Amino acid sequence: MSERDDVEAARVDGAAPGERLGGYRLVRLVGAGGMGVVWEAWDEALKRRVALKVLGGAARGPQALERFRQEATLAARLRHPNIVVVHEAGDDRGRAFIAMEFVEGRTLEQEIDARLGEAAHLE
Repeated sequence: MSERDDVEAARVDGAAPGERLGGYRLVRLVGAGGMGVVWEAWDEALKRRVALKVLGGAARGPQALERFRQEATLAARLRHPNIVVVHEAGDDRGRAFIAMEFVEGRTLEQEIDARLGEAAHLE
């Protein structure tokens, strides 16, 4: 994400680094999409980094909340090396979130750009 995207997503989300949401302290904004934003956060109880997906933006109605909860429930049932582990789904002051394993790496967009760049060099 660019710095401009970070600022815009944080403004829409209404959160800031250092703020607490549930048992988590927000560290930095990682990404934003149609359903909300993803923060790198610190699990205060278990002393570990997590990814905290927070429902927000245009997706704040009852249907969006139901889809968000269903996503958490279904993802929590999955066990595979290529799927992050869901630690918790919760709500704090009306803000729904999913806490999951934090994985360092590139975004899908960055990965595609890198692969397209490699393919161009092969031609």
